[in-house]
Amino acid sequence: DDEDATATSGGGDAAALSGNIVIDGSSTVAPLTSAAAEDFAADNGDVNITVGTSGTGGGFERFCRGETDISNASRAIEDDEVAACEEGGVAYEELRVASDGITIVTSSNADVGGTDITSAQLKAIWGPKSTIKNWSDIPGGDFNDVPLALAGPDSQSGTYDFFNEEILGED
Repeated sequence: DDEDATATSGGGDAAALSGNIVIDGSSTVAPLTSAAAEDFAADNGDVNITVGTSGTGGGFERFCRGETDISNASRAIEDDEVAACEEGGVAYEELRVASDGITIVTSSNADVGGTDITSAQLKAIWGPKSTIKNWSDIPGGDFNDVPLALAGPDSQSGTYDFFNEEILGED
């Protein structure tokens, strides 16, 4: 049974904390949360903290069902998630603890020929109707004839949401 951490009388002037705290969500935020949880647990040994990484969307799903105490997110809560929390009777407060950046990287083994890529080129590469399979096919670029394979986070990730919104301009 996951009871929230509560203060109990500890025999001295300081109250001792005990219980469970369940956190889930963004894999981007998880390292910060894990470090904070370790520091907190070092001072409060009777508190059990678990940190999961089901992605921003997955974390909000669990949070709005009342399964977690804290939801890590790498983006703001969306309207459908607000509605789910309201429906689930879950009140919340958003707190920004950090901002992250997205980096586009290539394999060090691939001589793609260029070092700069524009947002318009990223949109051409990642767009849902893109047929670009080679660096040399990127419009407006001077890239080498090297096969292009894409990899990125799945749709549960806030990074995925942010990239789609900022680069592709769509959901």
